[in-house]
Amino acid sequence: MDGPIRSISWVSTKTGQQSVAEAVDSNPPKLAHRSPTVRSQSIRSGTSEPPKSKVPISLARRLLFPSLPPTAPLPPILTLGLPEDDPALVELNKELYDFLALALRAFVQTWWGQITPRDKDLLPQITRVVTHVIQDIEQRASNVDLGNLVLSQIPVLVDLHVNDYRISAMRMGTAFTNASPSPTIPGLFHMLQPHVAIQTNQDTGVPIISEVYLRQLVENILRLSLPSEDWESEAEKCAVREIVACVVLGNVFKKLAQPWFLHQVILGLIKPNSSVQSEPTTSLSRFHVPSVQVLVIFVLSAMQTISSLALTVISTLQYIMALTHAANRSHERRKRLQRRDTSESVTSLSSSMEDRIETPAEVISDGMTDGDILLPSLKLVGDLIQAGDRLPTSASLLLLRFSGRLCQPWFEKLIPLMLSRAISPTSLTGIIQASKRALFPNDGWPGPAPAEPTIEEQLLLREQLEGRLSELCQPWVASVILGGSRKIQASTIKQALDPFSESAEINSHLLVMLLDLVASELWPELNQSS
Repeated sequence: MDGPIRSISWVSTKTGQQSVAEAVDSNPPKLAHRSPTVRSQSIRSGTSEPPKSKVPISLARRLLFPSLPPTAPLPPILTLGLPEDDPALVELNKELYDFLALALRAFVQTWWGQITPRDKDLLPQITRVVTHVIQDIEQRASNVDLGNLVLSQIPVLVDLHVNDYRISAMRMGTAFTNASPSPTIPGLFHMLQPHVAIQTNQDTGVPIISEVYLRQLVENILRLSLPSEDWESEAEKCAVREIVACVVLGNVFKKLAQPWFLHQVILGLIKPNSSVQSEPTTSLSRFHVPSVQVLVIFVLSAMQTISSLALTVISTLQYIMALTHAANRSHERRKRLQRRDTSESVTSLSSSMEDRIETPAEVISDGMTDGDILLPSLKLVGDLIQAGDRLPTSASLLLLRFSGRLCQPWFEKLIPLMLSRAISPTSLTGIIQASKRALFPNDGWPGPAPAEPTIEEQLLLREQLEGRLSELCQPWVASVILGGSRKIQASTIKQALDPFSESAEINSHLLVMLLDLVASELWPELNQSS
């Protein structure tokens, strides 16, 4: 019999399984070249479908919105009157969510994860609370007169700070020096501007601005901004209060109060010129006998100078005209919003006459029309450079005041437009990014506080700032505004910086007063007595 001998060869009609005897074949080559079945192909080949690429999930989406689909966009926090798909607005909301995620991961998740490792609902709830507060702040800020705040109220507070510092410095040379214990300028300044938030004579490392005051202020703000169901949640309220009061405001004010930090910031804003052009000193002996070539070059240079000046004047006029048209359009848009708010307030007053409600239109219209717009700012500049001691400086400031008074109708339309452009998504994004670098320098985690500069380094920063400020003004402008000689100009700049360079305690008074001013403008309910 030819071929291999099989003892038994059958296939079950019920199961389709081959017998063990056929599996043991005496012809191994046939078994080796046997084509694989469909089942073996599906098991062996893992490349039937290409692997899906994983989309990286951001920290904000993972912590703050764990149940949101990866492709769904995050809900915007701020709108600023722009469309939601605006690139600058999208970047601003992204940075804001990133900052919030870093803060919650560093200051909430570290201890909450140890208590309940599987609970992921607290961080989204805190995010919802913070988002509601930020949106409430945006809505309230739209009803604040920024022109009155920036050009009137803030300069008045800074001017008060400057005058009280100089009064305290003058009292150091009087009979106060014979008192026991020996007085200091910060102590005398605190007597002129006592504030419950300022803690005097504190040890090193203890915050000057009381954290109890900041907590109470933030808690009152949350009470006015949150709905009742979120206000009743003690855990969410406590977490948000501690983050905003101690982490954000406490650290920011502690750094801003340092004089060397202010000097460093101002030096960063007024960077020195990259290249200093020096006028060539050419000997005049070459031009004793002017030739035709020299005259032609002189005429062409004069024509080029005149044409450049004419082009500069034309471009300046075009820019002013475009700015005026934009200011008029913005003013008309604000007027329409005011009329709409006024009609809504009249409707509400007609239905309920219990209390007199001050409408947003009244708040906006009262600030810009009363008095001179530039008067507080010009008074602050005059007190900083002590203009009363120099007649040219006083005359220049008086001329600026008269010019501002004549152009006040134009300024009333222009200033709100310029302020709205200054508070843009791009500028807010830069502020948030700088805050992230300052608060979370260690790869997204809070790092150790950077070492403060030594006394010598702080003095060097002060000298560099004084030198840079003296270089900013043209010589003829400096002789009119700062003084006739270099020595007087240097003394004027030094005296202008002294009120902000004495100590962190004095600067903390100004920061707290500015905080109270902004809080009272955004939440006028805080001014009402309980």
